[in-house]
Amino acid sequence: MEPELDRRPPEKEGNPDSGAASSSEARPRSGSRSALRREVRGLGYEEGASRLRPRGSATVVASAGPREWAFDNSFAPALQEILAQHPGQDLADVLALVATRELAVGNPEQADHHATIAQVGAGQAAPKAYRAGRKRAVLVANQNYVGISPLETPADEAMRFQEQLRSRGFQVQTAADATAEQMREEYEGLVEGAGPEDELVGYFSGHGSPAGLIGVLYGELPGDILPNAAVSDVVDQGVQRGAQMSFILDSCHSGAAVRTVMSEQIARSRRGPTAASRGARSPRAIALAEATRKDLRRFSAVWERVVGPVLQSILSLKGKDLNGYPDSLLLARDAELDRLRAVRARLEHRLAPMVARIWNRRLEALKLAAREVASRSGRSLRDPPEAIADVRTLGDQLDWLDDLQNQALNLPPRSEESP
Repeated sequence: MEPELDRRPPEKEGNPDSGAASSSEARPRSGSRSALRREVRGLGYEEGASRLRPRGSATVVASAGPREWAFDNSFAPALQEILAQHPGQDLADVLALVATRELAVGNPEQADHHATIAQVGAGQAAPKAYRAGRKRAVLVANQNYVGISPLETPADEAMRFQEQLRSRGFQVQTAADATAEQMREEYEGLVEGAGPEDELVGYFSGHGSPAGLIGVLYGELPGDILPNAAVSDVVDQGVQRGAQMSFILDSCHSGAAVRTVMSEQIARSRRGPTAASRGARSPRAIALAEATRKDLRRFSAVWERVVGPVLQSILSLKGKDLNGYPDSLLLARDAELDRLRAVRARLEHRLAPMVARIWNRRLEALKLAAREVASRSGRSLRDPPEAIADVRTLGDQLDWLDDLQNQALNLPPRSEESP
């Protein structure tokens, strides 16, 4: 299937490996690089380099899940409201609050969408330590697409966010109606030369697909997409340079980019406590969440094969401009929409028991994993949702799995792991 381009439907890590050095050796004072060099002498190259190179943190938030559309007047107003309510709060904490908001829209094709979040090295560095560095942001607002219907709100939303960032002391650079290559240059320029005390913000508002962020020439050049892997690379560059980074993505399917960032985190965690994977984690919880997500992806493939064509017919019919046509044609279109929605409902009703069995098979194990992670992190984590609210997007389930994996990847060290 072609990537879903609509921004809305047509209507409108952390702790060094304590085992690598003797516990009887005194830890070097902060800032004493010569003492630090002595400590890491004899370690493997990668681990030694990790001790000498500061590692930052990142919070990446998307307005919708990987299989969800984003809607007007939902995510952006929530972001603006929380920014205004917490003017002195660290931006990463603000974004974590935004990710908890319920974004209900009541659209007959998708009732709501779920902000998704990935946290890299969360809590590993005190936010105040970054305030001595530079504060820079790059905002991309794609509104006037070539060969695709223009969007209504990205430019205004980016302007409002720019005002909020400037009030927080950021130097803001904006780009309007950018191609994928221009977006890549803007975001890579943001992290180039970043230092350990810098705060960086990347932002995108526009069309999105499961493959990545849509450039304004996509209608004429279907390859005009900034891949999700490119977003993940930019985030990783900022973190590796020791900066504190925030990245906000407001587009359909933007959760796919967040999942790419998190998948890279999980892959790094499996390579052991090296430069790319400092900090404690819960391998059992991470593996369980990944296995559950894999099962849900298999179900999603079934849904796409069985129900997907019906939904595409609904969207195509809704997208037809019938202004000026006789009322009888409008009534016929509405009747056909009702028929197609009834077909979709019947098909989803038949598929619902299948996904319920998939989810319920792991539900008790997920609850136990959540309690273990919450106990180790010192932060509450709600029990997983039991009901399948949306068979199409599985938004509540995927949202909860994201929460579990973020906490499981960024745990404080156990007492025996402490330096």
